[in-house]
Amino acid sequence: MDKNLALGHLGKAIASHIKWVEDIKRIIDGEDVESVEVNATECGFGTWFLDEGQKLSAIKTVPKDSMDLINTLHNKVHDVYLNIHAIYFDVEKKSLLKRLMRKKKKIEPKEIETAKAHLKELEKISFDLLEELRRLERRAYAFPESDFQLL
Repeated sequence: MDKNLALGHLGKAIASHIKWVEDIKRIIDGEDVESVEVNATECGFGTWFLDEGQKLSAIKTVPKDSMDLINTLHNKVHDVYLNIHAIYFDVEKKSLLKRLMRKKKKIEPKEIETAKAHLKELEKISFDLLEELRRLERRAYAFPESDFQLL
């Protein structure tokens, strides 16, 4: 594995997560957003984490509990987002065509306040996730290039 490439992909995964959170904020602000992935394994960060991210767990300076924590925090932000998604989008079981053409629901002011409370919780978890990812980034950066080739 090339160290610079791996660090670049980690940076893109972090940016993808940040954009995901920003898109959720935009939904709550009433803006139209193309898509915010509900499934933790299918978002940009999640697909990176399940593939290339797992390779970084072989870095000797990365404790196993660090990768476990990243996984747990990532799943938690998606769990919280499910609450927001349920407020803004019709999530009833429908045909595939209707699910693909999802429509935003009419949102009551009380629901907006509930969504904002969920967003605060999501942002706290996201902050913790980003802190752990930055620790991972520092550990990966400090790992010798020659050892990266063995991953």
